[in-house]
Amino acid sequence: MLIQGIPVATLILALAPAVTAHGIGTKVVGNCDPKIFGVTLGYDAGVPRNGKGQQPFSRDIVVLKNPIVPPTKQSKWWKKPRTYWHNDCGANLITVESYYRKSEPQKFAKANNNQKNWWYYQMPAKPQWGQLIDWRKITTHQAKQNKIVKASPGGWIKVEMHQVNADGAGPYKAKFSENGEPNNWYKVKWTDPKTKKVSWKVFWSQPKQNVPGEAKKFSVRPVGALQKNLHVIFPIPAGLKCTGEYAGKKNICMLRYENFAKNGQFGGCIPFQLIKASSCGREEVVVKVEEAPKKPQKMIVVAEEDDDDEVPNAKGNDYGKKKTKKTKKTKTTKKEDENDTDDEDDDDDEDEDDDDDEDDDNDDSGNYF
Repeated sequence: MLIQGIPVATLILALAPAVTAHGIGTKVVGNCDPKIFGVTLGYDAGVPRNGKGQQPFSRDIVVLKNPIVPPTKQSKWWKKPRTYWHNDCGANLITVESYYRKSEPQKFAKANNNQKNWWYYQMPAKPQWGQLIDWRKITTHQAKQNKIVKASPGGWIKVEMHQVNADGAGPYKAKFSENGEPNNWYKVKWTDPKTKKVSWKVFWSQPKQNVPGEAKKFSVRPVGALQKNLHVIFPIPAGLKCTGEYAGKKNICMLRYENFAKNGQFGGCIPFQLIKASSCGREEVVVKVEEAPKKPQKMIVVAEEDDDDEVPNAKGNDYGKKKTKKTKKTKTTKKEDENDTDDEDDDDDEDEDDDDDEDDDNDDSGNYF
């Protein structure tokens, strides 16, 4: 839709204060143990979830670009570029201000919200100052508290998203690290459709079920603001092997998800423990999502170059495509057949070993939260 030649999504971004944000995963579960709930690293349970502004409703929103708040004219960083963090788990208002609370407590305490943005949040966060999410410390704590979710190769991680305001919408995508740290991202072979050149690209998992929104609109969706029961399900590559270890827990991987917001990207990291499929109760992904598209979404996979530029498909769409095949259904009674939900297959290259998981009529993954 256009308003005097200006796309609505662009207009919303221009009119919305740059200091407001956005969306975060407040609850996480894996397909292997529905009794274990995790959270996005950096999540703070004390932050209220009933408002749209920056303070206090966006204090723990994880941003994956530096500075975490786009600089305005009053900032010393005005007109300077923001840097995308290819690695690490981002930062939020809490981590950025932690340094200034200690280094200049009186000045910080007297500053109003605008001044805090100009002087602190709109300036680059520095790892040496402890202003990024301390993923190692938090993951170790989660391991000690048995809060690291469990999933299997070819399984899934389900995240309950809280959209604070307009540009905290979907879609979301995710990448994985086998060493349990937010770096050295899992790669797959990819063939350029034009040159036929084969190379290794960072694997981006595109969910079967996603938070409503469009990448071309930069994840802007005003009607989604303050929705707390939106879910996204990230399929796990069947060939993934996890080698990380925290507090005695082995086979830990790191998942990092993000959307396409210009003020972001917004997202975060989720550690999870990889369990053999034979050692966990696996269920099909059947989840109801608010305002889901009428047509079921196809499972699509994006391969990415080392510099994290996305690879478009031959038609120039946002993501690379993959072929899908229909799932074979077992014979059922007429009543059962009416209640069955056909699931689309995950990536052909990854889920060839998962045929035994199809047609599980006892799936209750949508009831985990």
